Amino acid sequence: MSSTEVKKNSKAKANLVAFWEWFKSAAWLQVILIVGIVVGIVVSIPYIIRSVNSISDSSDFYEGQNINYDRLQTYISGEDDACDGIVGNGTGSGVDEGKTGFAVIFYKDNCTNCEMIESYVEDWYNLTNDTDAFRDGVRLYTINVGWVPGDVNESTDAEGGDLSDYQNDNITISEQESVMRSIRNVYRGQADYYKSSEVTYETLSSNITAGGVSTIPTPTMVFYSKDATATEFEPTKVFCGTIGNLTWDRSGVNTMLNDLYGISLYNNN
Repeated sequence: MSSTEVKKNSKAKANLVAFWEWFKSAAWLQVILIVGIVVGIVVSIPYIIRSVNSISDSSDFYEGQNINYDRLQTYISGEDDACDGIVGNGTGSGVDEGKTGFAVIFYKDNCTNCEMIESYVEDWYNLTNDTDAFRDGVRLYTINVGWVPGDVNESTDAEGGDLSDYQNDNITISEQESVMRSIRNVYRGQADYYKSSEVTYETLSSNITAGGVSTIPTPTMVFYSKDATATEFEPTKVFCGTIGNLTWDRSGVNTMLNDLYGISLYNNN
């Protein structure tokens, strides 16, 4: 190290020491600094809480419950009885011993409402399965109908475009059409408060492969049930969006799912 550099370092150290001595004697500056730090922490608290809540509200529930179209068909046909679950008797605390059933939620990554309710659905599922009257009896599955599962932006960009951009191995476009055809009559035959103004019989009759609709409306909840002695399941209740005057909050989702499973029926009054 040259003598010039040594002098520069010595001068810098001397300046630093002088500043520190001055700072220690400047009580007013210390007070301002402390107050500034406290104010900064207080102002940051709402943002910290929001970030923590965002993390805690995140959920991989849909992915964990995911099945594909082929598996759904083995459930419907009775080939696989893992789907045999509870059907409520409408009292809120009992099951219909003569029936079995399961639900499927059709969702996609680029569906805001699907994402919004995921943690609510998970909480309802866990709580209901932990209730004595329905202990471990709820069967709920999901199918991702997005164009590029796992990627919100790519799904949004690809959706409704060239079919060569469809990268979903869970269910094909034609299989999505088959699901829509299988549920449209049940949907149309339900009371009006179970229907959405944005989804009609014609919507569920659309030809997706011809570009009429990009996917099954999401989120769509379908309940499949059968008599305990029967072999095949049939769709018996279909929700394409919220029902009645309910909204996509925790209470609304709980009410919808209880009705979907027949546990306690929604009162539209």
